[in-house]
Amino acid sequence: MEDDIKAKQEEIERTIENASQAYLQKNEVEEELRTLNHQADALKDKFYERLEEVNHKIDEEKEFQSFVLSKEKERRTLDQLEIGNFLIK
Repeated sequence: MEDDIKAKQEEIERTIENASQAYLQKNEVEEELRTLNHQADALKDKFYERLEEVNHKIDEEKEFQSFVLSKEKERRTLDQLEIGNFLIK
């Protein structure tokens, strides 16, 4: 009988110890998860910041290309007018 009681007591002690270890591990994992979430948020913020910069540069490049094309069109028009004026003279 005493052996049964002692075995049950040891089993209860192991269960309590396992529960304590599980609780500590849960806390460690929760802290690690919080850290990872903060890192992910920081990376996401940096990504969107960089994306905004790239989109701005793309917009600037499109505007510049449009400007260059309009100037090329003006040049062609002027060239045609000069050729026309030359032929008329």
